Amino acid sequence: MKRFATGLLLSAVTLACQEPAEPPSGPVASVIDTGVGADVAAALDASVVHLPGAGERPEDAALSCEVLAQEHPELASDAYWLNPVGGSTDNAFLAYCDLDADDGPWTLILKVDGHETTFKYDEAIWYNSVLLNEDEVAPGPGQMKNAGYLQLPFTDLRVGLRVDEDAEEGDGTTRYLTLRYEASSMRQLMVRGDEHLTELGRDRWRSLIPLTSLQPNCNAEGINVRHRLRFGILGNEQNDCHTPDSFIGIGSDRDQVITGNFAVGRWQSDNGDRRTKAYGEIWVKNAAALERVLP
Repeated sequence: MKRFATGLLLSAVTLACQEPAEPPSGPVASVIDTGVGADVAAALDASVVHLPGAGERPEDAALSCEVLAQEHPELASDAYWLNPVGGSTDNAFLAYCDLDADDGPWTLILKVDGHETTFKYDEAIWYNSVLLNEDEVAPGPGQMKNAGYLQLPFTDLRVGLRVDEDAEEGDGTTRYLTLRYEASSMRQLMVRGDEHLTELGRDRWRSLIPLTSLQPNCNAEGINVRHRLRFGILGNEQNDCHTPDSFIGIGSDRDQVITGNFAVGRWQSDNGDRRTKAYGEIWVKNAAALERVLP
């Protein structure tokens, strides 16, 4: 059985009318770094000792989905309470853990509805600490930004898109691709705003939606792409990325489609005009989390 390094804060008690107690001679508990992002400023309650558990309640919140999968392999994918900060149960938050994926476990931190403009590229919700529908953590319709967006470090990202089955371009199935990138939190990544390009290729991005349209050139892809698209790939008719008229992804700078597939047919988009609005999901995984498990 494995044991986890956990930060304990012990409150000092002074008894009235007595001489001050001698300092303890035994080992003193210390605060252990749980890998939380540097921009987290959660107040810890010194009167509460937090012990990691199976995530059924705030009182027995797990450190992460990764630790939950390691210590409780019998659990299925579901919503669990996490508390990577430790200390007070007030620091715990609800998150959905995909414990069944072969390449998991994954933690869902963001849901975007392409029919809404909430997550347009330059909206402050990408980089501020405001949470959105933080109890609606399960995959599916709607929008959500939970505390995992602010707190969870990661080594990998999973991007998902789903188009309703009654739309010409969709079938109601969520399809995923994985990006290899490391950051201390998603919020920090968005605050910095740096572009991080990947090389998955057009076909991989197009596989997220059954029917897509994309221009032949540019093909810049990844995170914060050309400061026009938070996650995805851009297309252009010219052999550059100056004026792209098509994209597949999440968080665009276009009002017509925020998440999904946008294309202008007259500018060489290979399947004509598209205004495909999709539901987007961002999941994170921290492969380094298991390194903090003590023998």
